[in-house]
Amino acid sequence: MDASPVSWEGHGVAFTAEHDRGTPRRLHHLEASFEQSGSAVLRTPLAEFPRPAGDGAIRVAGRYEHRRYPFVDVGVTGFDVGFGLQGEAEFASVMQHFDPSIEVRVRETNLTTGVVAAARLRRWRRLQVEAAWANGGGVVRTTRHHSAAVEEAGGAWGVGWLTDLTVRADARVSSTTTIFVSYFDTDRGRFLVRDASASGRRRWMVGVSHGR
Repeated sequence: MDASPVSWEGHGVAFTAEHDRGTPRRLHHLEASFEQSGSAVLRTPLAEFPRPAGDGAIRVAGRYEHRRYPFVDVGVTGFDVGFGLQGEAEFASVMQHFDPSIEVRVRETNLTTGVVAAARLRRWRRLQVEAAWANGGGVVRTTRHHSAAVEEAGGAWGVGWLTDLTVRADARVSSTTTIFVSYFDTDRGRFLVRDASASGRRRWMVGVSHGR
């Protein structure tokens, strides 16, 4: 946010549980996720600098989305366009270490809401492809613990924004079982007193869903 060319980046694993309920024209989507990342580096335009093994982040989140598809078979059979609203609660914690022996932990809680635009293609009996774009904002609460600061701990309230993109393909292998591949991309920003930053995550997932 302050035009710094340096970013902190990590890689890790994610676990997600999803529940969908609805009709061809309406969808209720619930999602719970846990992510953990490590193997962190400080990345500059010229080089990467590996961080200590203790650097890492965790994230726990829950999301609800209500979506409708008022436009069905737009242009071609099986192509639908929909709109919706989503709400999300998220907790994240990032730990960083700096020489000589400084430890910084930032905990962040986000409550966000946004609008969703979606399109899906159900032209084939066993295959469905869907894309959704969400944009919104919310409130942010952060607490920071700095081992070398005069006041080790401090907190602040602020506001934030988000932009999410989801692309997913589902291949039905039986009457109740589907294999899916999904890609999720999110970019977020926060604005607090004397603290503005941007972050992003990219997530690939392959899984199995069961329905009736």
